[in-house]
Amino acid sequence: MTRVKLISLILALVFLFCGCSKGRTVLTIGDTEIDYDTYRYFYLNYKAENPDHTEEQLYTLVTDAISMDVALTLLAKSQDVGLNKKEQESVDDYVENAISEYGGKQEFEKALGEAHLTEKLFRHFHSQKILENKLREYMYNEMNNIIKSDDATLDADIKKNFMAAKQVLIRNDEGDSKVKNKALADDILQKAVNGDDFDSLIKEYSEDTTAVTDYTYYFTYGQMVEAFEKAASDTPIGRVCEYVAESEVGYHIVMRMPLNEEYIDNHYEELRTAYKARCFNDMRKTLTESFTVEKSEDFDSINFNE
Repeated sequence: MTRVKLISLILALVFLFCGCSKGRTVLTIGDTEIDYDTYRYFYLNYKAENPDHTEEQLYTLVTDAISMDVALTLLAKSQDVGLNKKEQESVDDYVENAISEYGGKQEFEKALGEAHLTEKLFRHFHSQKILENKLREYMYNEMNNIIKSDDATLDADIKKNFMAAKQVLIRNDEGDSKVKNKALADDILQKAVNGDDFDSLIKEYSEDTTAVTDYTYYFTYGQMVEAFEKAASDTPIGRVCEYVAESEVGYHIVMRMPLNEEYIDNHYEELRTAYKARCFNDMRKTLTESFTVEKSEDFDSINFNE
């Protein structure tokens, strides 16, 4: 494992941790106590990513992220899914390999500290990644009768809950002027509304490096960037969304497309997997919405920058 990969993993797993260490409790989510180190990790990372956010906005981001992971842990427990001895040992091996890659314990701990982590939190990140994959595999298995995904169920769901859409994406890359990018996006939208060929606009302007065949994405709720998904949902089939959607990626000019039967037939199993993932995520989200969040008595006086 390279140093770059270690830090990338830490950032990629930002949504996978729940409070599990024995430090000072600063929050209680449901029946799960969340300690200082856990909250501090999320708070400082979210603050770095969103420097303009208020304390209230940061609090919401942090508690939402931790709640999702608390839900993962409880959902796994409800299905009697956990890590076996071999999987637990693989976590030990993973940590030891990371220490070796960094050239020793001291350098490894220094890297963790720079990412606002402890070794215990880092270990838990990896454990939770294994647990989520194992839980998804278990719940996706039709033999376990948890997520119904037979062809008839999927066919009905595709008609009801799947969409197809194209986009012209103007990215807000580092150093770009958002004002200029927004003006360009507005101009492209006007061209599309005036009847310019949308595919030609995509070819000329779009900075979407993940565009699929015929530039069309097929997706269900929760699968795409929220702004793109909402723009598609707000738009009648065959029409261009009447507004430019803005996300953390940039500006999206979106055209809603009809579902193509040939595409569905050729990608049926991919759509089934997307359907299962949405069902899993919905179950997890429903559980988070049942949680109450309570602050410790001294929560508001805590300095998470210390």
